[in-house]
Amino acid sequence: MAGPALEPPADLEFWRSDSWIDVWAGLPLYLPRPGTAAALVWVALLPGSNVNFPQITEICERIIDEPSESLEAIGVLVGALRDSHAPLQKKLKALTISNEIMYEGAPGDIFVAFGMTEGLREAVALLRNFRDAGSAKEEICKNIRMFATEIDKKLFADGGMPRQPGQLWRLGSALRTNVGAATGKLRGDRSEPSGSPHGGFVPAQALGAAARPGASFSTAPPPQAPRRAPAEPAAV
Repeated sequence: MAGPALEPPADLEFWRSDSWIDVWAGLPLYLPRPGTAAALVWVALLPGSNVNFPQITEICERIIDEPSESLEAIGVLVGALRDSHAPLQKKLKALTISNEIMYEGAPGDIFVAFGMTEGLREAVALLRNFRDAGSAKEEICKNIRMFATEIDKKLFADGGMPRQPGQLWRLGSALRTNVGAATGKLRGDRSEPSGSPHGGFVPAQALGAAARPGASFSTAPPPQAPRRAPAEPAAV
């Protein structure tokens, strides 16, 4: 697989990115609100930024403390992985942060937000087998393959579905009920109908649009059905 350029000069990276394509197409330039989880991720992915443990810890803690910000932050990470023009270093940083966010015991909502983002699985599949012929940064390529493989195991080991489907009520419900409405406002009411092939889930375009400033998400859990008392054991 021929991959992205090794590392373009910092002042050229934007002009090689999908963000520039969006601007050229007339869409507003996306910038996350300062202080949010997405803003922390955005800064970490900037050219010349070295991702370190305190920085990753801050991102993880922010997402845990402010779960409503997780969609936007994850959208920034997935966008970097899907961007065919992103340099190797940026993809490696996005993979590193994504793996750390999906730590053992992390809320199931996090796994769903990644797993239900259309296009992530294809991007991860490409990065798992990434080779850059003649690359002088083989160690980076090796780490990209390793982290992409870890993400694939965490998310898509069970037939392409997130591995924690039983823990997805809160975020899954919020996405199904609210992202479509937010997307309609931002994209001119072009959200997917509920009976679409996505099965009620939101495609990448909708998730990316809803992640833009001004979109809001409800993370309240759905009503719980009353539990039945366990049956009495049969007399022996």
